[in-house]
Amino acid sequence: MDVDVPLLLFRAQYLQCLDPDFLTWPPTALLRQLDAQVFLYKRIFDPVKVPYRPSVSYEVKVLEMLIDRIQKAMPGAAAAESEPLKNMQSRLATLRETSSSPSQDPLSWQDAYLTYNCSPTLEAWQPITLHEPRSRIAGTAHTGHRTWEGALNLATYLVAHPALVDGKRVLELGAGTGFLSILCRKFLGAGAATATDGEDAVVEGMRENLRLNDVDDNAQIGVAARRLWWGTELEGNWRGDDDDNVSKAPVVDTVIGADIIYQKEGTRALVKALRAILDLQPQSTIILSNARRFPAVFQVFEEDCQENNLCIRTISNPVTPISKQQSLFFSTAIPLELIEIKHAVE
Repeated sequence: MDVDVPLLLFRAQYLQCLDPDFLTWPPTALLRQLDAQVFLYKRIFDPVKVPYRPSVSYEVKVLEMLIDRIQKAMPGAAAAESEPLKNMQSRLATLRETSSSPSQDPLSWQDAYLTYNCSPTLEAWQPITLHEPRSRIAGTAHTGHRTWEGALNLATYLVAHPALVDGKRVLELGAGTGFLSILCRKFLGAGAATATDGEDAVVEGMRENLRLNDVDDNAQIGVAARRLWWGTELEGNWRGDDDDNVSKAPVVDTVIGADIIYQKEGTRALVKALRAILDLQPQSTIILSNARRFPAVFQVFEEDCQENNLCIRTISNPVTPISKQQSLFFSTAIPLELIEIKHAVE
């Protein structure tokens, strides 16, 4: 059946776990239609058809709000006879019972799979599903267990400019969840993609996400997940599955990174890595996405780039307000920018 755009928008927002306060709810006239309710249950809340799901706490909150809206939209008798509404109520009861069980690990209540629709239009469905458990993020110094605004901003830009990666060999620095590398390989036609991070735990989580999206090392269109320590020399920092498996820097056409300028010492190491890449492969295109959370750290980045004879060019990329975004939803409250790094002209 043809699906109304408000339902597609709600699905995309919900599966990406957009804050309930920012969800665009389907209009009342649509919520009272049985076909719309069937879509909502089967494509969003049915645990069989949608096995990788948001956290229990998020699902409970949204289901409560949705059921209340449907009941208010329908006459009492019609609501009582609606099978999809009954299915939603049953699902909500199951979630409440599960979450209140004494044997339930409180952290598992926050365990979450987020699905991002990477299509620029709602009518097409190009999902990337990532395991982003909040229990990994809370109380840890690692920032690589979630997909940040800068990555979503860069993803939106790459979707609009696929020639940057189509047929290219892509290297992602500070890949975190691996989202951008998966996008480049699975939907944007990258000839090869290597996702790197400096933390073993982050790389292991990244490999799980590659498997979820059928792009692990063994897949026909796989993404390589590797540990990479930023430093003066790119060679010798490029590490395989074990510490003894060290190879030379791979040939890359496009280098990407998002939300990786946030700590002074790490930023200095990043600049050295960028310089090493361009020294080895001066034709490489380097594009970074940055959220201006830490102005002092970005100043360090600018100063170190100048000292290393690197030029920073700001890429024109007007950001769409979240209220008008159709996919890859992200907050624009913090200033976001895209920059290209090149050797400075002597």
